[in-house]
Amino acid sequence: DGYTKEFYNDKLSYNQKILLIDEENEYANTNLADAHFNLKNYEKAIEYYDKLIRWKPKKSLLIDYYKNRGISKFHLGRYSESIKDFDNVIKLNPKLVEAYKFRGLAKEGLGRLTQAIKDYNRAIILKGESAELFYYRAEAKYDLRKYKEAIIDFDKAIELNIIDYEYDAYFLRGKAKFKLKRYAQAVLDIERSLEIKQVAEGYDILAKAKTKLGNYDEAIIDKSFYYLYSGDFDKAIELKPDIIESPFYKLITNKPKVDYYDLVEREENGIYVYYDSSGEPFTGRTMGQAVCFIVNGKREGLWKEYHENGKLYFEGNYKNGKLEGLSKWYYEYGELGEEVNYKNGKMEGLSGIIRVANCGK
Repeated sequence: DGYTKEFYNDKLSYNQKILLIDEENEYANTNLADAHFNLKNYEKAIEYYDKLIRWKPKKSLLIDYYKNRGISKFHLGRYSESIKDFDNVIKLNPKLVEAYKFRGLAKEGLGRLTQAIKDYNRAIILKGESAELFYYRAEAKYDLRKYKEAIIDFDKAIELNIIDYEYDAYFLRGKAKFKLKRYAQAVLDIERSLEIKQVAEGYDILAKAKTKLGNYDEAIIDKSFYYLYSGDFDKAIELKPDIIESPFYKLITNKPKVDYYDLVEREENGIYVYYDSSGEPFTGRTMGQAVCFIVNGKREGLWKEYHENGKLYFEGNYKNGKLEGLSKWYYEYGELGEEVNYKNGKMEGLSGIIRVANCGK
């Protein structure tokens, strides 16, 4: 909203002093709630909004309190509670676009994709053409495997110059076209996404699409980059020996390996971010009980952890800090204990569980 962190911290300090002399001052409590909300201190913001809502304020304030509390709960992954708050907002103001948008996102978080689309539809009717809303609706349609409909919405989002989700829009549109066997079109979109952000999965899809098109030489190159960005350097070099000259290979391999437990781990926006001893986001490889690949502080590609006896404990793939695809956990004696499929960091269901209670380290 244009204000700085210092501004909101000053606001906290000032209004906390007011509460020392009048703890039920609505003005001060509102300012504290809003300051915590803007500082992303969502748990604390919810405490103040709870109090303010109990005081039954006038309608315009009540709408804001429910809305901001709903957004706070959404960011904390409390989707069901978030939806209830937006239900209340919509009862009070059925034309508030933001309420439909966040209620749709919360429903999407719960896997209620058809209901989410209905909320996005209503938001689009109220707001008109919106790159962000077209993108959200496209994403939900993609997850429902309505690929043709998803492509139409991705087209609109891209046409309207979506910025925050530009990579995702091209990437998912490319994946949708690949699913529909439009391989040449898929190649163009995935290549565009890779110009924005280079990730292993993009190169994997390119390799598969080009193989379908009979472009085997190019497919081999793309597959080598898939292995490179997955952290499997041996396979990357086997397919393309001169990949060792690529800037990314040099960036990673020129950095010394560090022990995973020497890094500082912080949870930020639902994902773990790793920092080196100087406080900078870490890029490189780790060794020890966790052998992994970290780029700009976030887990990327193949990730393996080991039991103290040296046997594999966990293996899975990460994309921009979030689990993607099949993850596996193993017992200390080597037997598979659990398999779980993930998409964008969210569990899609248990693929198989075997005495999972005994699978821990």
